[in-house]
Amino acid sequence: SKHSQFLEDQALDDLKWVMNDPRGRRFIASVIDLTCLDRSSSLDENAMLMAFKEGCRWVGVQLRRRVERDFFNQYIEMLREINEWQTKH
Repeated sequence: SKHSQFLEDQALDDLKWVMNDPRGRRFIASVIDLTCLDRSSSLDENAMLMAFKEGCRWVGVQLRRRVERDFFNQYIEMLREINEWQTKH
């Protein structure tokens, strides 16, 4: 529908605005980090905790896919900036 296409376009424009600024890229990197995407597993003996971790991980996967697909150059810049920040601190 036109409305859903409008919302999709608006979300893309919003993410573009965020990814075009170093502060926005830093924020996106911190959100992806919070989702524990780079951790080896979300397995846990507690089923509720495991479901929570998997939900967090799913959010991270979706966000990173979107950023990689739609803003690849900014994504690479974000990785470079993270690497620079980590080597300085």
